[in-house]
Amino acid sequence: MSTIEEKIQVINISPIARRIKYELEKMINLDICIFDNISISRKPINYNEFEYHVSIFNDIDSRQYEFILSSHFPFKPPKLILNSKPYCEYLRINSEAFRQLLYKYKGQQCFCCKTKLCGDNWAPNFTISNIMDEANQIYKDCKEIADIICINVIKRKYLIDDVNIIEWLY
Repeated sequence: MSTIEEKIQVINISPIARRIKYELEKMINLDICIFDNISISRKPINYNEFEYHVSIFNDIDSRQYEFILSSHFPFKPPKLILNSKPYCEYLRINSEAFRQLLYKYKGQQCFCCKTKLCGDNWAPNFTISNIMDEANQIYKDCKEIADIICINVIKRKYLIDDVNIIEWLY
């Protein structure tokens, strides 16, 4: 396939097709991804309904994003598979220490409540690029909190409690 129009033909709902075409062209022009790293497929849900899978490899953050769009998109948020793993698993916090530091340094109880893909937070004007930016920001926040946990272990083991090493590093 040589053009976005040919790839978009899989989507048989014209408003969704126009929107996805516009967003993909914009991402290609901004060098977020290249044409060859985009694929679109349609999978049946039941007799008359389909879901559309838009797979994009983001060249900026080197992650594979698969957006699963229902026939109600953009009025219903897409589902996201990030690097072959459901996005909701990335948002889940299993450590109480991590949760406490996230609240202390970022002012958030969890990632689930703030994500754009939550039905309560979703708005039709959010784009695929917005969701990619959010996933990247959550990754950076997790990395920062993990660094703070490591710093606290080092501090507890080798330094005195009065040293405010976290402020020196950030």
